[in-house]
Amino acid sequence: MGSLKRVVGSKAFKIGVPALIVAAAAAAVIAPLIGGAALLSLHPSGVSSAGSWVTSPTAGQWATYLDTADGQTSYAVSTSENNTCVVDMDDPGAMVGSITSVTIAASVRDFNAVQESYQLGMSDGANQIWGTAAQTPSAWTTVTFTSSTAPDGSSWDWTDVTNLKGTLAHKRYDEGSVTASQTRSPNTTGAAAGFSAVATQQPMWAQVDEYPTNNGDTDYVQGTNATGGNVHFGHSAFSVPSGATSISVHVVYVVRDITTGANNVGAMLRANSTTYTSTTNNPGNIWTTYRQVWTTNPGNGGAAWTVADVNGSSPTPLGGFGIYSTDFSPNILLTQCYCYVEYLTPTWDTDSRLGVSEMMVTVDYQPDVTPPTVSSATYVDKTHVDVSFDETYAPGSANFSYFTLDNGASVTGTSAVSAKVIRLTTSVQSEQATTYTVTVNDGAPSVTDLAGNPVVAPNNTAQFVSPDIQPPRVVSATPVDATHVDISFDETYSPGSASYTYFSIDNGISVTGTSAVSAKVIRLTTSATSQGTLYTVTVASGAPSVTDQTGNAVVAPDNDATYTGPDVTPPKVSGVTQVDSTHVDVSFDETIAAGSVNAAYFSIDNGISVSGAAYQSAKVARVTCSALSAAVFYTVTVNNGAPSVTDLAGNACVAPDNTGSFTGVDVTGPALTSAVTVDVTHVDVNFSEPVAQGSLNYTYFSVDNGLSVTATSAVDADTVRLTTSVQTPGTVYTITVPNGGATVKDLLGNPCVAPNNTTTFSGWGGEDVWVPAGINVSVNATNAGIGFTFANVTAANWLHVVGGGSPSSPPGHAPAGGYYNLTFDGTFTGNVSVSMPYDVKQIVGDESTIQCYKYSGGTWTDVTTGYNPSTSKVTGTSTSFSGWQAFSPITAGDSPHGGYSTASNKCAVCHAIHGAENAANNMNGEALLRSTRAGACDYCHVGGPFTSIYQVYQSNPAKYAADSGFEHSVGAAYTQIQDSNDTTTTNGAWDPANDYTITGGLACVSCHTVHGKNAIGGATPTNILKLNPNPSNSTSVPSGVTAANYDPWFCQDCHTSNYITAHDSTISAGGYDTSSHIMTSSVSASLVSLTATDSSRSDNCRDCHEGASNPASINAGNNYPHYTAGKYFLTDAFNQTGTVKYDAICLRCHASGTIW
Repeated sequence: MGSLKRVVGSKAFKIGVPALIVAAAAAAVIAPLIGGAALLSLHPSGVSSAGSWVTSPTAGQWATYLDTADGQTSYAVSTSENNTCVVDMDDPGAMVGSITSVTIAASVRDFNAVQESYQLGMSDGANQIWGTAAQTPSAWTTVTFTSSTAPDGSSWDWTDVTNLKGTLAHKRYDEGSVTASQTRSPNTTGAAAGFSAVATQQPMWAQVDEYPTNNGDTDYVQGTNATGGNVHFGHSAFSVPSGATSISVHVVYVVRDITTGANNVGAMLRANSTTYTSTTNNPGNIWTTYRQVWTTNPGNGGAAWTVADVNGSSPTPLGGFGIYSTDFSPNILLTQCYCYVEYLTPTWDTDSRLGVSEMMVTVDYQPDVTPPTVSSATYVDKTHVDVSFDETYAPGSANFSYFTLDNGASVTGTSAVSAKVIRLTTSVQSEQATTYTVTVNDGAPSVTDLAGNPVVAPNNTAQFVSPDIQPPRVVSATPVDATHVDISFDETYSPGSASYTYFSIDNGISVTGTSAVSAKVIRLTTSATSQGTLYTVTVASGAPSVTDQTGNAVVAPDNDATYTGPDVTPPKVSGVTQVDSTHVDVSFDETIAAGSVNAAYFSIDNGISVSGAAYQSAKVARVTCSALSAAVFYTVTVNNGAPSVTDLAGNACVAPDNTGSFTGVDVTGPALTSAVTVDVTHVDVNFSEPVAQGSLNYTYFSVDNGLSVTATSAVDADTVRLTTSVQTPGTVYTITVPNGGATVKDLLGNPCVAPNNTTTFSGWGGEDVWVPAGINVSVNATNAGIGFTFANVTAANWLHVVGGGSPSSPPGHAPAGGYYNLTFDGTFTGNVSVSMPYDVKQIVGDESTIQCYKYSGGTWTDVTTGYNPSTSKVTGTSTSFSGWQAFSPITAGDSPHGGYSTASNKCAVCHAIHGAENAANNMNGEALLRSTRAGACDYCHVGGPFTSIYQVYQSNPAKYAADSGFEHSVGAAYTQIQDSNDTTTTNGAWDPANDYTITGGLACVSCHTVHGKNAIGGATPTNILKLNPNPSNSTSVPSGVTAANYDPWFCQDCHTSNYITAHDSTISAGGYDTSSHIMTSSVSASLVSLTATDSSRSDNCRDCHEGASNPASINAGNNYPHYTAGKYFLTDAFNQTGTVKYDAICLRCHASGTIW
């Protein structure tokens, strides 16, 4: 093989021999040209066919002589004409790029005196292309032939270049040309119409084939048709030599018209299977010869005749000849017809020699700058994939690190499959159909083509699908009913593979059929299963069995699943429970499906409509209905069969187990419907139904905006009046009672609950009433409920009614209604009568004692003129306006703490015959109290409306329930039972079990006897102290102890060594502690110097445990022995600074001097 050389310049072979020689010696490089083109030069490497060519001066040196720039001292020469040599060229090797054209160049000369012809060409061994033949020059001259197509007619590629051979033909020299011809007589008869042979024993062609000698009238053919006719003849093929030119075709015919009339006849020629005619002639009654010439081929669109045309080998060949007549043909006779071809042939030199000294092939190509493209990715197996490129890749660039796979797969190696295909070794791909994307690095380093161009995006990816090779798996078995079970697979199964014969079930269950549920679920029809029995469904392992869409059959161990025989028993209604007036709970004997609870599935008799139903719990559905009535017997019916409530297995409730009954009861608590201000410190709260009077504890009512509630009283069965702090006129207040539990209840014990536990009202601020002028004018203040009658209104104007701001009550009186400040902007004469409402419940004694008072100048004046018990109004008369209020006088006979007789009316003060506390508050109603025992006393003595009655605990209910551990309050730490104000006790807020004992809990009745029985000092004492407050202490009451002289004995009945005392338990006969400070009848002056103002002895507990600075005041509130601000009922001085200062106690007596 010769060396591979490349040269620069696309015109290297067009500048003469020296340039050819220089180019042959150029370095082997690829040089870029203008526009990016490059040239590759290939040199001879041997000879494939020498023919009569020989090398000189030494034979056989083709590669050396034709590839050496030696000034043409070595060459090859042709010794005969029409001779071709075929020269092998260098192998271009691995090349890339788009080839534009290929040029072959050679140095040639004629060694004879006469000129020769040459023809330069190229061959791929099977196909040959030639340049134009030309006269050989007499001196060495470089000639070229360039082709833009390969020898096979296709575009050039590098395989064509690899197979390329140079060819040089020694042609005969054309010295001139001569005219030649060939003639053919008929040898067959073609189509004939209207002509026949005279000599019938011979065919018509034989009657006229008399070339070159015509036998005259011996034989001929004659027309037979009066309207004309024709006859065609075939002939043997012409053999016109190649190189013939100026070809023409001639048809010669000899005819005679045996009449004297005009009968026309012409020649015919067939070319390309078509008949063409000439003009006609009118022969005479003698034999006349006619010739028709066709200088071009009418069957080829009038193109010049070719050798192949006349020789019958072209697509448009000469096909025959003949004659035709157009009129009275029976008069026409044809005796001779033939065809001849006339052409020119060259004359050749017979003594010539052609030499060739140098030869080279140059490939003009566009270098490859286009990156290779990933054309496809093809799955091979689960660890291999073939990646194809659109061109040959560089083997050294097939590095596995240049490839990545998605979906968690990785590339671990590469191998070559072909020039354009790389096989990747991957991690195990999914065994189910999964689409993967192969990505080749975008740019270097990456796979490259032979020109070094790396793969780049977006042409660096391809996808392939790993096929499904994983068998389908049985996922679950789900019972549908007793004779059907659904088998689920993890992928779509092939419908044709769902044969029931592939399934088996243990425990004696047979499979009798299958049906499709979905793409992945097959339903088996089986014999009846038993509820609760565990069954195993097994699918045949391996073919024949259920398969997926790609034919993979189910195999063990993923071919079975278990299920439990389903529930086929319908749910039963087991009971119905009323929840409230519009809801009932329907219970079932088993868990129900939440989605099957629908209002449309329930009905209730006795005119009750169902508006809703909801899943309440596993076995309970809550039905919403129209209002139920108490004491009515109802039946709830659930639909009999689907659609209906179902269990989890889908079994619908059916008769007769689809009904349940109940008797309607009142289960709805009272609702706050409204609140109406009575006056500035009272508001009436209305409920939706009668409420238990014992549940109207004032602590249950809270009001926002800083308004406090201090007392409650029943107005009627469903209305309670709240006593409040002074309301702000126009302020909207919200009243709230607790949501359930300890709250207001109806007569059946149903508690008030949210959202029906609130209502609002506006603070009472009075009202204005227009008073017209006139005699006996009556007007009403509607909101306040006050009526006015004027004797004589002389000037009409507004009357202003303003509530609140009550001054202190008149002595011996309790308020029985609101305080109203009345002013009139007009004028009147005479009296004005005012009728104002009162609260019957606030009357201490008999209702007839109700009084109407007018307040003016700091003085209350009784202006009562009458009352009306039917309207609960008291009337007073005056000549002016100011403050007005209804009062109930309080007399000694009104106290409920004694003095009862058949003429008294005191029991109703604390007791209510039909409105007492009920079992819901654990009172059992045995005392018939309007409130609890612990709350009975505080109505009069701890706040409330009766400020003229003896008050304790600073008139503050909160202090009454306080729990500091240092006072006698119901909330004291050492007690076990508290009153209604404290709901955090151990035994419950309303528990009355131990109200009477210290050990059971502290209450007012622990020290006081309410009705005066067994009291210290007789039947009607002022302080109603018990003779024996501690039943567990059997100490007798010492002599001399009275209602006014009960200290210290009364205290010691409880405060012994067994309780909370700090003193000795030694009690003298006189009832005093004789050994402890200070309780003696006299004080030795030698021990202590007393103040000048305090010379009495100290023998009472209260001398130190007094508590208040003014304990004698009836309303001091902070008084002994109920409540003090400091510890242990010690004096106020003890806690004046907020810290423990015991000296403040001592210095009350020991004010000066020295103790020792």
